[in-house]
Amino acid sequence: MKARALLSAADVDGLYGVLDKKLDSIGLETQPQVASRVLKLVSDPQSGLRQYADVIKSDPAISGRLLRLANSAFFAQRQPVTNLERACVLLGLERLKAISLGFYLSRAASTDAGNSLSRRVWGEGVYRAALAAEIARETCPGYAPEAFVIGLMLDVGVPISFKLVGPKYGTLLEEQKTPTRQYKEEFQSLEFTHVDVATALVRRWKLPEILAKPIERHHTAPVDGGGTDPLSKLSRIAYYVGSLQLEASNQPREAAPMPMTAERVLGLRPDRLEVIVKKSTGEYSAMSELFKDTAETLANVASVADQVQCQLIEMIDGTMAKQFHDETAGGPERFAIAGHNIEIEVSGPSQAMAFLSDSTGKRILSHSFVPGKDRAENVLESLGLDDVSRDDAMLLTEYLRSLAA
Repeated sequence: MKARALLSAADVDGLYGVLDKKLDSIGLETQPQVASRVLKLVSDPQSGLRQYADVIKSDPAISGRLLRLANSAFFAQRQPVTNLERACVLLGLERLKAISLGFYLSRAASTDAGNSLSRRVWGEGVYRAALAAEIARETCPGYAPEAFVIGLMLDVGVPISFKLVGPKYGTLLEEQKTPTRQYKEEFQSLEFTHVDVATALVRRWKLPEILAKPIERHHTAPVDGGGTDPLSKLSRIAYYVGSLQLEASNQPREAAPMPMTAERVLGLRPDRLEVIVKKSTGEYSAMSELFKDTAETLANVASVADQVQCQLIEMIDGTMAKQFHDETAGGPERFAIAGHNIEIEVSGPSQAMAFLSDSTGKRILSHSFVPGKDRAENVLESLGLDDVSRDDAMLLTEYLRSLAA
């Protein structure tokens, strides 16, 4: 085959078919039934906690991890959580979505967890995921879970490319170039790039467009003054995060890396970027010990893969633990409904967040919605409240109508 740089548009379509067959040759399966159902739920904005619980409970592996997270110190439950539906309510829809996606996609992509390259890519992926989620909270509120999964999956094609190409690809990696230069060299000298492999994967898995496109485009520079829709914003986040060169610690060297790119692509000034990077670096540093000595303490490759996936789930939960309460257009609107405290924060004409708080004011659940499109019943159900009087529901309905007016 010709070098990737010499392929026409028609050739590229054929390339993805060739890559799909190559993926079969290394035993990378399509998504299992449970993962496919989770992806369908992610594509449906009306999906709530009950729908996720009904799907997840058919998979013992993810069910056990969710129950363990629900019983962690973060949620401080007086009684053990033994019911998956209750665990889903505690975790909240946004976190549940990120955990489910991250679990299935990382498990499917981890083709050789005993390989040092795979471990390095996953370590860097967790940092990129944490940073992407933190940037999304600033620039694309309500889409931090999607940003996390995108960041986690950006370099999923690297270890698979090594497996498909062989020593020649390893030689390219040894030079430790920036991600952008690495991609350009692949583009000029190889039949396909790691982005092509990632594209074949996301098509194979039938990922929702809002996840697939940012992964496919993460080395394509966004157009200045481009779209402001969530897909465009997530694509910009993917481009910036995927362009960072990370140190051996899986973190950037600079306090505010690539400041000119961040300001041009994301609209983030260096001082704000430094704060965001510090938050994501702090989160990653607190979790990095989970990867320590994994390969050395477990001889069985299958056991290594299983433990790495357990660790990724814990990392995803840690990254999703922060609630969406920074910088709103005004103070939150508060409601007492069915004995529960609900706060609504509006960050713009097309974005709002609903929070369920406990008696101390601590926010324990969140749900993002579009004013004027989501009904009060959908918001309440997403917060785990389905036994609400008509009068209480009407109170919230009238408020949501006022937002849409």
